[in-house]
Amino acid sequence: MMLESTPDKQELESARERFRAMQAQTDSEIQGLAAKYDATNDRSVLAAVRGVLNRRRYIQNLVRDVEKALA
Repeated sequence: MMLESTPDKQELESARERFRAMQAQTDSEIQGLAAKYDATNDRSVLAAVRGVLNRRRYIQNLVRDVEKALA
């Protein structure tokens, strides 16, 4: 079994920026879904919001781990 090499600082910073961009995208999705729910009161929209919130939490954990590795 091959061991993965430890990412260098530049790779970690690049990953952090990608993850932050993903966070911004999910925030935008949540805003759009919230507006859609406000307009329609469609409960299926809430399920979509829940999915986006779960993805956002996952991304937040990735950012936290990268920032910990950079510290």
